[in-house]
Amino acid sequence: MNAITFSPEVIAQAQRFADNAVAEMRDRLTALFPVAVDHSHGVSTRIKTRESLVRKQSNTRPDRSQDALNDVIGMRLIVTHQGLLKEVSCLLPGWAADWELVQVKRDDRFEQPDESGYRALHFDYRPLPDNAWKLPTEMGVELQITTWLMRLHANASRELAYPTYQANTRTLKTLREMAARLHQLDEEIERDFTMITAN
Repeated sequence: MNAITFSPEVIAQAQRFADNAVAEMRDRLTALFPVAVDHSHGVSTRIKTRESLVRKQSNTRPDRSQDALNDVIGMRLIVTHQGLLKEVSCLLPGWAADWELVQVKRDDRFEQPDESGYRALHFDYRPLPDNAWKLPTEMGVELQITTWLMRLHANASRELAYPTYQANTRTLKTLREMAARLHQLDEEIERDFTMITAN
C-alpha cells in the first residue's frame, strides 16, 4: 500500500490553519483561565513531515491505516495541574466547531497511561468536508492536553523509548516509576493550587 502524503501547498495551508487555531485557543484560555496555562509556551503546534508520515504508515497495520494519519496536525495544551483538565476540555466542542473539525476519538491516558506511564487527554479530529481551509478530510488533527509535570516525563520518554518503545525493561520500569511520582506531585499541586485560589 502506498503511503498517503500531502503536497507542499497543502502542508503550508495546514500550518497556517494550525497557527491560527492555536492562537485562537490561546485567546480563549487567557480570557477564561488566566492562571491555568503559561500562555506564551503552554499552547503549541507542529505539522508532521513527509518523511515522518511515510515512516508512521509503514509501521501501522493495514487494517489501522487511518490511525497513521490521526496526528498530521499536532497540537498540545499544557495546564498547570490535572485539576484543570476537565474545565479546559469543556472549551473544546465550541472551539472544534468554529474550526470545522469533528471529533472522531478521545483517549483518557490519565485513566489508562501508556506503556511508559505517560498521562494525557488525546482528542482526535478530522476536518469537515468542504471546510473553509480546504484541508483534506483524511488530514487528522490531534490535540493533547497534559500537565507541565507530565510534559517533563514526555521529554524523557521521547529520548529513551519513543516512538517504538523498544527500550529495555529496566528503562520502561524507570519511566513508569517517574510517571507515578510526577502524577503524585500533580495531585499535590492541585490541592495547593485549590487552597490558594480559594482564599
